[in-house]
Amino acid sequence: LVVINPMASPASFLLELHHYNTSGVPAATSSGWYLPAGGQVEVDLAAAFSTQYLVDTDYVLLRASAPVAAASQMAADGFLAVLALQPQRDILAADGQTTPVPAPADLFAPQFAVGGGWWTRLALLNADPAAAADVVLTAFYSVGGAPLSTEVTLHLNPGEKKAADVRQLFGLSPGGGILDGWIRARCSRSLVQGAVLFGNDSGAYLSAQPLARTALKRMLFGHIASGPAGSLDYFTGLALLNPSDAQARVWVTVHDPSGAVLQTTSDPIVLAPGQRLSQMITDYFPDLGPTLGGWIEVQADQGLLGYVLFGDTALQFLSAVPPMAVE
Repeated sequence: LVVINPMASPASFLLELHHYNTSGVPAATSSGWYLPAGGQVEVDLAAAFSTQYLVDTDYVLLRASAPVAAASQMAADGFLAVLALQPQRDILAADGQTTPVPAPADLFAPQFAVGGGWWTRLALLNADPAAAADVVLTAFYSVGGAPLSTEVTLHLNPGEKKAADVRQLFGLSPGGGILDGWIRARCSRSLVQGAVLFGNDSGAYLSAQPLARTALKRMLFGHIASGPAGSLDYFTGLALLNPSDAQARVWVTVHDPSGAVLQTTSDPIVLAPGQRLSQMITDYFPDLGPTLGGWIEVQADQGLLGYVLFGDTALQFLSAVPPMAVE
């Protein structure tokens, strides 16, 4: 776990370890850490909770004296995935109080892939320490938005986390090929949050991203790498999902590091309701030359979900980059 203090004054924090069946009561609490202004601390969770046996259904709650940024790092067979911690203040009442919003909320995984050597795991957490939540999960095809299987309902007790393999969860049968699509989690309580972890059987790919909560009409992706650089050949893919019931018109623009426009779509890309489009940036812009650095801008007349995947063609690494909201 990497924790950064972006503020101009010091901060401190501690960690709580929660088991799936402790109903929001910490199974263990760490000692505290001090963060100077602009400081950074790396914490090995296994060492911080050395008396506990950590399992997939555990989760960690970070409590800080001031706003901090944090991300978890997960490794397998030498490959690393990074997942930013999700601040609870983003899903609390809009009036600034600490009472959870009682209304239902939808969460989305804009992409999953199973079969053909690929796997995806879905994790859901009810961060409400006082109330249970029900989550109705639906997996959809990428094109057309038709359901892939029947709905699956999970019940989450207060403070409970559940994690499952997407293929087993929905009973999917991809045969010998790859089956991909997207997932909607319809939650009865807004303090439910989650993430997807995906990779392949060979261990060449491992990446993670939080479930999306808000559809955006304008979003930025702060990195693009496409083409050769030294001994590596990079690629960048852009996935866009229209979760609404209306057709969406989409414009994509690639900027260089100075902000100058390199390429933009002259005609809008049309996404039908429930449609997901996932392409290499060079498929969006076939004339785009090698581009290292810069950023991608997406604008639409309907709220969209999206993320960028970048890696190298030798399959040595893969990283998922969520969007930055500009609304």
